[in-house]
Amino acid sequence: MIPASPFSPRVMENVVSTLIRRGGHDGGLPRLDGEVDWEMYTYGLNGVDNRENFLLSSILFYTLCLLLFGLTLRRLHNLILVKTRQILLLHTNTREAFKYWATPAHWSISFTKKHILWAPVGRIKHNREIRLSSAISFGTLPTRLQAILLLVYFGSNAVYCTILLNWQLPRPQLIAEFRGRTGVLAVVNMVPLFLLAGRNNPLIWIFGISFDTWNLIHRWMGRVVALESTCHVVAWTINKVETSEHGWYSVWQIIQESQFVLTGLLGGIAFTAILIHSASPVRHAAYETFLHLHIAFATLGLVGVFYHLKIDKLPQIIYIFICIGIWSYDRLSRLLRLLYRNCGRRMTRFRIQALPGGGGACRVDIEMTRPWKYTPGSHAYVYLPWVSLWQSHPFSIAWSNFPGKRICGTEDAEKTSITRPETASSIYSNDLEMADIEKMTSTAMFVERANPAATTRNTIRLTRNRDNRVKLGPDDIPWSERNTISMVISKRTGMTKTLWEMANRCSNKTLYLKGFLEGEYGAQHGLYSHGMVILVAGGVGITHCIGWARRLLHLWKEGQGVARRVVLIWVVPDKEQYEWCREWFDEIFAIQEWEQFFTIQLYVSRPKGDMLVSPCVNVPAYAGRPDWGNLFNRFVEQKLGTIGVTVCGPGTLSDSIRYAVREQISNASIDFLEESFTW
Repeated sequence: MIPASPFSPRVMENVVSTLIRRGGHDGGLPRLDGEVDWEMYTYGLNGVDNRENFLLSSILFYTLCLLLFGLTLRRLHNLILVKTRQILLLHTNTREAFKYWATPAHWSISFTKKHILWAPVGRIKHNREIRLSSAISFGTLPTRLQAILLLVYFGSNAVYCTILLNWQLPRPQLIAEFRGRTGVLAVVNMVPLFLLAGRNNPLIWIFGISFDTWNLIHRWMGRVVALESTCHVVAWTINKVETSEHGWYSVWQIIQESQFVLTGLLGGIAFTAILIHSASPVRHAAYETFLHLHIAFATLGLVGVFYHLKIDKLPQIIYIFICIGIWSYDRLSRLLRLLYRNCGRRMTRFRIQALPGGGGACRVDIEMTRPWKYTPGSHAYVYLPWVSLWQSHPFSIAWSNFPGKRICGTEDAEKTSITRPETASSIYSNDLEMADIEKMTSTAMFVERANPAATTRNTIRLTRNRDNRVKLGPDDIPWSERNTISMVISKRTGMTKTLWEMANRCSNKTLYLKGFLEGEYGAQHGLYSHGMVILVAGGVGITHCIGWARRLLHLWKEGQGVARRVVLIWVVPDKEQYEWCREWFDEIFAIQEWEQFFTIQLYVSRPKGDMLVSPCVNVPAYAGRPDWGNLFNRFVEQKLGTIGVTVCGPGTLSDSIRYAVREQISNASIDFLEESFTW
């Protein structure tokens, strides 16, 4: 016999009639005659309304599916819009085309972006941490849309667990119904909770929403699960104490005798512990300690709930199997990434250099075992066992070095003529068709690696193979000629401080280690369809932006990019921080005609002395912080197609850029992308 659908007319009619009786609207329930064993409501499914629990679980599930369907439509709309814009602008290099895409969207779309999608709960503060002191942080505030969704989710669970109970039932039976309701919904909510916790959450790349956003939702879902689990345990305890002759002694006795109660209690205690130790001040004060305890308590909670459901053969055990599958998928994916990226003829090698200025930072060059297809805006997790044992830490990837791949137009590249799209200064003077672009190939010296045993660290041995090619030992190839990716890690506390101190004590302030790299992650948004791109970085946030500058310049030189102007604004407390990226900027400045496409502005917030001298002739330096309102007014006046704005830096900087963009959204077509690590 096929069970009726939870949304069939008959089921819905019965549910509505049941809900109408809530609050005494049916004139009350019939009185029970004779003695009643109220203790029966402390075990089994006595007093639990499984039919309604199943219905509410289905409603919660379909509500989440409806939300995902809306996100799917939004994602498809954005993909079609971005791809259409990119294709049309690549093949129509005219003033009218860029002017069309520079026109602001419909007022309703602009209004939604300004007041809902991008707006913080208050006026400005979003990513800036709420701090009681330098050591106590209460985290960040969500956007208005995030707040609305979280309130709906939290409120619906509260309504299901309270208002929709049958308040006309006797107290023990009412508490039993509450116990069953909170227990079932806690298990159901564990599925999205575990899904959003992983680094390999498929919703990240399906919907193009960052891990930071999903992690925010994960934290609030965790609070709901923990509260419902705690209420489940407390409700059973109250009923047991009130209906048993021996009170608290009977509670202790059944915990010792019943594995069903014991495993459920362990699961409830684990989730309650997570609720307490996951508070923002505790999490930010000692994140690594929090993370290890979090994983331990989550494992204990999952195992406890699994056996709690298995012993009594409850149908909700299917949700636990789903959670185990999700967690196993994430851990297995991470393991496979680690093995693929780091295991080969040799382990992944790290070169760490202590950098000057800015309170301390390290440049980390990583020689990969296998080639890495680097995407601008991505990040990876670094494992350095000699520094932090098994711990992993996320850092943005700033640069990649593949000597065999040159950007055409550099001084050492092959000199071949190429027809490029017109620059920003000429696109408004005449209408030109996009010329056919020849595919360029650059020559590079081929170097084979010999057996490591064939060389020593102090002697370079040169041999030749049958093709008369030079063979060098792996340790003898200069790092500038190796296939590497690079990061800049700012010194803070914990692992980053230890790493900087170790490198700073070495000769030449350079440390060599072996380790592992897991990635890449992120980079869900592209800046390939924007006529003007504004990159804003604060301090070490330059690692997110400089890769975009290089990539877009590369596409412009090859005639394959839409962008006609890129502006990089870097805010630093000390001009010496420019040394962090001098080598990379010099590589950009070596490209012919770079100044027609790329502009960089350096703002030094705490200059030393009365006169500020720029660290580079190609980089104008300004004392103080930028006036973001005036800057974005000028950008909008000079707009070329849709403006893409991305920011990575301290919360105060991100909030200032967000506010400036929101103020201009009705004057231009703007896309705003924010890179943050607030978890």
